[in-house]
Amino acid sequence: MMLLIKFFLLLLLNYAVINLSTEIDLYQLGNDFLFLFPISYSSLAISTFFAELFVCISVVVVTLILIQVFRPFIEIYLLHYFKYSFYLLINLLAVSTVYIVYRIYGYDRVYLLLYIVSSSVLQILFDKFKR
Repeated sequence: MMLLIKFFLLLLLNYAVINLSTEIDLYQLGNDFLFLFPISYSSLAISTFFAELFVCISVVVVTLILIQVFRPFIEIYLLHYFKYSFYLLINLLAVSTVYIVYRIYGYDRVYLLLYIVSSSVLQILFDKFKR
């Protein structure tokens, strides 16, 4: 249940980043969808909402996977750094990976920074509630 709530909150935060960025360019991603779904310019493939939702879900899934993969190393990491910096690093890695792989340009860096900070705080709060 907590994982589902975390998923939707991170999805909402990332969707806010994409929607608030006025210069964001998802055109290349739409072209890639047309290559994958060659149904004569499918309205689903060129839909900006579908592209935005696809990017948001990808960022959240990569974030949650990275947290699970690096969970055993958190104890070692905490010996030298803060737990907050661990989540900051995970969120930065997930967002940058997805945005680079999908060739998304024009996002607002201030909103992206706010996403990384707020999602890290959110994950710390979820860890406190879990205990």
